[in-house]
Amino acid sequence: MLKAIREQIPRTQEELAVDLGIDKSTIQGWESGRRPLSSTKAGNLVVLRRKPILLGAPTGLVGLISLSMDADFILGEILRSRPSKAEILEHPLAGWVLTRDTTHMIGWAVSGILPGAVAVELGIPAPDMGRSPPRPSSDRTCARDSSTISSTPQTW
Repeated sequence: MLKAIREQIPRTQEELAVDLGIDKSTIQGWESGRRPLSSTKAGNLVVLRRKPILLGAPTGLVGLISLSMDADFILGEILRSRPSKAEILEHPLAGWVLTRDTTHMIGWAVSGILPGAVAVELGIPAPDMGRSPPRPSSDRTCARDSSTISSTPQTW
């Protein structure tokens, strides 16, 4: 997510690190997934959400950082080795209701398929799913006796 935001500004990792007042390795860690956003100090998260907007990043894209953080946190919990029984009961998949957008963020990390919410913010058109089937007309033919049934209300 951060790479997509950074590229929209546009900035290099080094330039964004200077703009945010952090080390370039932090940006690299966030973008590669080595350093989860969920372990970042709250004050740094506020800067991370506000500064890119001031630099020209689309507000909708920056707004998706929360979904990205949820996905990072869940993936980190899944990848942890052998949690205890108590930790299993506190696992986010045991107690959270995940939104479709959050599951798409997780899917992006696993499969590389860009979530629709991110594609919209980046201006990437949705894939063409083919032609839509023809819409039924207002008058339908009854298959049983081939008589026409009007969809307009009858007055008696």
